[in-house]
Amino acid sequence: MASLIINELNARDRLRQSNADLGRANKTLGSMIRRAIQNRLLLLIVTFLLSFMFLYIVYKAI
Repeated sequence: MASLIINELNARDRLRQSNADLGRANKTLGSMIRRAIQNRLLLLIVTFLLSFMFLYIVYKAI
């Protein structure tokens, strides 16, 4: 009977630890997704600025 209770408590502890690990993984994944979106936005802004500068130089050269 006592070993059954101890096994149950160990199982609960493992579940709590797994839940904590999943929470940390979810937070890490969320920050990685945010960083990827920020990088893509920065890339689009730089591309737009370079395109605008190129068109401006071509316009001034004509």
